[in-house]
Amino acid sequence: MKKILALMGAVLLLSVSARAVEVSAPSAVLMEKETGTVLFAKNEHEKLEPASVTKIMTLLLTMEAIDGGTLRYEDTVTASPHACSMGGSQIWLKEGERLTVDEMLKAVCVVSANDCAVALAEHLAGSEEAFVERKDMEYSYNDGDLYYFMDQETFDMVPLNKELLGDAFRFITENTVCKVLSYKGSVFGLECPNFMDLEVTETEPGLAGNTATNTLKPATVETGAEVKVPLFINIGDKITIDTRTGEYIGRTK
Repeated sequence: MKKILALMGAVLLLSVSARAVEVSAPSAVLMEKETGTVLFAKNEHEKLEPASVTKIMTLLLTMEAIDGGTLRYEDTVTASPHACSMGGSQIWLKEGERLTVDEMLKAVCVVSANDCAVALAEHLAGSEEAFVERKDMEYSYNDGDLYYFMDQETFDMVPLNKELLGDAFRFITENTVCKVLSYKGSVFGLECPNFMDLEVTETEPGLAGNTATNTLKPATVETGAEVKVPLFINIGDKITIDTRTGEYIGRTK
């Protein structure tokens, strides 16, 4: 009976036209794992910046530890309260929950799990702070593909290549303080503030009296990034954006 139901479900899914699928992401690919048949594709060949260079670096350092023999795929990693407190993309680890290194790596790769990335870092170095150095630096300006950040202690200007900034940087304005990440003196990533208050510079006129938040329209904010906002938002309004997801949080007062 289960096989019949599974077969019927597969037939129903495959019978749905790909045109009926709506994906808000800039690019996407849906593939049948056994045959490799592409069921849905949208801008599948477009080159995009990685969403989190930090997690890619975490994966690299974990794999180096495995190659060096100091860590094994079958080793058990215990989730700390700090790891479980991570927001954004995660697998909702519970305090004290134990997974293997292999399972943690898969969670970071497949769902970009922040909680698993921190758990791995703590397992490798004892704490997240010991794993990488995080230093507050103020974004000053860019010159081509180089973006300059000022060290808050020495006032030195540190250049970061565009590839290191991550997707959240599209919401960052000049003079915003971010955390520059380094490992053994080499900068490898950037952590932006989780929330930014930005002015709307372009959108369709708001509808008077419409306060609904479930119907959205496109808008451009002062950094040039595009977001979805409720219909009542107008040009000149200040809104709060979650830089991790690009979602509209609310209108600032």
